[in-house]
Amino acid sequence: MRTLGAVVLASLGGLIPFTGYYLNQKPWLSPAAKLEDPWPDVRVRGAHSLSSEPPATAVPLLASALDDPSSEVRSAAAIALGKHGDQAASALPALIHALDDEDSLAGCHAGEALSAMRSRSRDVLPPLIERLKSPNATRAWCAATALGLLGADGAPAVAPLRAQLAHTDPNVRSAAGQALGRIGPAAAPALEALRVATSDENQWVRKTAAEAIPRIER
Repeated sequence: MRTLGAVVLASLGGLIPFTGYYLNQKPWLSPAAKLEDPWPDVRVRGAHSLSSEPPATAVPLLASALDDPSSEVRSAAAIALGKHGDQAASALPALIHALDDEDSLAGCHAGEALSAMRSRSRDVLPPLIERLKSPNATRAWCAATALGLLGADGAPAVAPLRAQLAHTDPNVRSAAGQALGRIGPAAAPALEALRVATSDENQWVRKTAAEAIPRIER
């Protein structure tokens, strides 16, 4: 009996925290209502849920959530907008503003969301190229990463990406090399700089440069 009681107590001990966590997520609330909740964790869940809601309803709510006091909520909102792709075009101004978020992760997610708007590359490229030239290395790295996600549509950024192969931060150099490879043949003007980068002191810069060259030459 003592053994059975111990098993029951152990089971309840695991169930109680799980139940508490479940209730803290407030599953009975709609995604829109969750975004108004005082708990950041609940607002995060609301933002994630809106990634699968109709864009006409979800996008305005997520654009507003980019100004949430919690950086985790802002990041979640940007990620959700990215999943809506071109259908999140109305959030473009809010996402461009979010590129300068004080939290670098939220800013990076905003850049990735912008890169998902393939039909709006003309609007997306200028702010990303501007951030690529930022003296803030993290912001430049985020911009290079987002530009690479545009693929061939990122061709207008070849020259500034090539220039970043000489950046003092190896993370930026590596991201620039990877972006140029993803752009493909249109990045041919950067081939000479990439060949130089294959001798970079940093192994990741050497690796991304070596991988980019055949993708451009194909």
